[in-house]
Amino acid sequence: KAPEGVLPLAYDMNDRQHCQLLEVDHKDFFLVREQDGWVSTLVPNDRELEVYKRSTPPEGIIMVCLKLCPLDKCPDAYVSIDEISRNTRLFINVDGKPVTDVRKVDNCNILVGDHGIRWGRKDQFQLDFHINGPGNLYVLKVSSI
Repeated sequence: KAPEGVLPLAYDMNDRQHCQLLEVDHKDFFLVREQDGWVSTLVPNDRELEVYKRSTPPEGIIMVCLKLCPLDKCPDAYVSIDEISRNTRLFINVDGKPVTDVRKVDNCNILVGDHGIRWGRKDQFQLDFHINGPGNLYVLKVSSI
């Protein structure tokens, strides 16, 4: 269990290879669950910031990719990133500012705020996720940020 408020990293046992030689890359994901309330993460994290040190801060364009469902058929409990624009079930904030929409890029989504796709030039951004629902049912699986 992740510390309270921290976006947990999870995995699905069904995604694991049954052959020892193929067990080299685990398909883990960040898990946003309704029952966890608001969960947060920093991007890039401290280790990534150290390894990929830049002379100028990044542009502040944030892309979120979701875990794909087999045959594009997701269970009813999966929240769609498209619900961000409806402002009813899925809420995402960047540094305390609400994400109001997304722009699709293949199977990923660029986060859009009141000011567009750029969230400012700085080294790190805090992303907060929350799912609002009727009772510990809904989830969002994020494969990468």
